[in-house]
Amino acid sequence: MENKKNRVSVKIYNNEYTLVGANDREYLERVAEAVDEKISEVARMNAGLDLHRKAVLTCVNLMDDYLQLEEKYEDVLKQLKESKE
Repeated sequence: MENKKNRVSVKIYNNEYTLVGANDREYLERVAEAVDEKISEVARMNAGLDLHRKAVLTCVNLMDDYLQLEEKYEDVLKQLKESKE
């Protein structure tokens, strides 16, 4: 069976990118929109930074969000396990 890759052109912080992935087009567009929103937020708060630094700060913010969600997820799993015992 063949794994189909979807390609979608997106705009992130006024730059064009082509995303390629196994997820459907709508999902890839949603990911790009979320990244665009986050980098735009970082840019508003740090207007004097160059694009590279804005991108790095965006990655740091996204990883922080991810790790916090991961921690909450682990807590929920732990609570579910404890409630079943």
